[in-house]
Amino acid sequence: MLARTPTLARSFHRSFSNSSLLAKDRLIIFDTTLRDGEQSPGATLTTDEKLKIALQLSNMGVDVCEAGFPIASPGDFEAVSRIAKEIGPMVGARPSGLPMRICGLSRANDKDIRRCYNAIKHAPLHRIHTFLATSDIHLEHKLNMTRSQCIDKCVESVLYAKSLLGEGGDIEFSPEDAGRSDKDFLCDVLAAVIEAGAVSRCCVTSVVVKKKRALGKIPSFVFNIGFFVPLDTHRRP
Repeated sequence: MLARTPTLARSFHRSFSNSSLLAKDRLIIFDTTLRDGEQSPGATLTTDEKLKIALQLSNMGVDVCEAGFPIASPGDFEAVSRIAKEIGPMVGARPSGLPMRICGLSRANDKDIRRCYNAIKHAPLHRIHTFLATSDIHLEHKLNMTRSQCIDKCVESVLYAKSLLGEGGDIEFSPEDAGRSDKDFLCDVLAAVIEAGAVSRCCVTSVVVKKKRALGKIPSFVFNIGFFVPLDTHRRP
């Protein structure tokens, strides 16, 4: 998953986090192989395999490793915890001089967020990535929520994550099914979570029932309110 600012980087460096690059020129490499990638059929990984992959990601200079979904199973919690403890502190030959940030995914509820925090807290740099659907079809048929309740839930989740991480904690929020979400409502959600403390720029996701042309419109209006926009497109043939 690739996050970028509106101005494309004009040059690539071996270190994706090279501090000499201006913020507007930075490409942030957010790798979700160990979480989203494992959903591919036949791609189930053992804890030791995840550790080996996480080590290579760190050696490559990846900025953020989404190591798993800690609430999903005891095994996933263990894998994320070990990655945070064993790979998280490593600097090695990373040109940035900083360790890789270890991220865990959580749904927008206290139980998930607390479990996620307990797994990733061991890494010097860590992140809680929480999400909630924002499309009307999901709100009505899956979550049984109004738009107002959705915004309240998103803000509550970010505030709870902030209470665990402390001031300056790295919190990322993703609106699930952004491609079918109302544009103005989506902007309201993103603005609310940033105000609540989601200091990492928000990640726009989609279940991809939208055509590519429609998805292409998402970054343009979200850029206008100042967000990095990784697109999780669940690519299909």
